[in-house]
Amino acid sequence: MQPLDEFPIDIVKAVLGNHGIIPFMEYPDGQIHWGTEADSGPNPYLGNFAPGDFSSPGHYNLATIRVIAALCNKSGDVPEIEDELEKAIEAQG
Repeated sequence: MQPLDEFPIDIVKAVLGNHGIIPFMEYPDGQIHWGTEADSGPNPYLGNFAPGDFSSPGHYNLATIRVIAALCNKSGDVPEIEDELEKAIEAQG
């Protein structure tokens, strides 16, 4: 895969979610703040954070996905994330 390969946000959310990276906040301009832990206590944002913005409407490129994984301390998961993204795209047809 190339760093600028793009993936629909619904697939990105599903794949990153499999690795414990979840969207904490989604903004009207398309930016999403991602994180690794959610807590119902007084501070619901205790995990690692990474902002992300679409590379094109409704899509994230692979470079952005890699940065999100790194900022969320999930760099070791990147090969698996990339494989899952590729399989999800293939399954779409």
